[in-house]
Amino acid sequence: MTAPAPAPAQAPAAFAPGPSPGPGPAPAPAQLYAFTTLQPSFFIYDNPSTDVAALPAVVPNFGLKEGVEWGDVVQEVRRLNEVGGGVYKLVYVGRHGQGVHNLAEAKYGTEAWDDDWSHRNGDGELVWGPDPLLTSLGEQQAEDVNEEWRLRLHNPNSTPSQKPPLPQRLYSSPFTRALETAKRTYMGVYGSEGKEQLILEGLRETIGGHTCDMRSPKSVIAKRFPAPAFEFEPGFAEGDMLFNVSAFLVRILAFAR
Repeated sequence: MTAPAPAPAQAPAAFAPGPSPGPGPAPAPAQLYAFTTLQPSFFIYDNPSTDVAALPAVVPNFGLKEGVEWGDVVQEVRRLNEVGGGVYKLVYVGRHGQGVHNLAEAKYGTEAWDDDWSHRNGDGELVWGPDPLLTSLGEQQAEDVNEEWRLRLHNPNSTPSQKPPLPQRLYSSPFTRALETAKRTYMGVYGSEGKEQLILEGLRETIGGHTCDMRSPKSVIAKRFPAPAFEFEPGFAEGDMLFNVSAFLVRILAFAR
């Protein structure tokens, strides 16, 4: 069961973290999770009449249907796990806020972006590769999600059953745009102690040849998002091995044409 994205847009529903060479213990074997809509659904996203594209970036109460409480969702997850036959978890999936690369694609159009500009690092005005930053709008989008969390958790008129359960574990893509979104999304939500976020190499929307899809070196990420607030999964390499492989394949396919 999933709670749709508390963020500017929805991210892929399943992923398999890829291995990366480097010092340290090897990463745990990848796991692929299937995300299925259960009936009856608790969220407006699953209504046939809902125009998802017309919804605001941050849907009130993260898309929970009116008349349904978060306590109902938690109770159903517990019931399903007690029945057996599978493991059910409540997952909040959030996409990063607007990045400079998104701004560039809007500037040139998707066709020109895919064919040309996405393979460059910038245009003399905008810099989108590698590992672009959030725009000011992207930063505000992440902060809007943070505000929604605070509103729902600290509303004095809400009962415990009406408050969304906080994630017990936080995971992030290794891209700066995703990490900055995650940082701003949960800043202060867990109190002064905060909550550790684990950076996963394979947690990516796309593994491709666009320069925006190449992450920063591990050492740079560690300076931007230091421990203990952010930690790397075991085996996380200094360089982006996934981009190197995918970019090479893109060049081979282009030559084959």
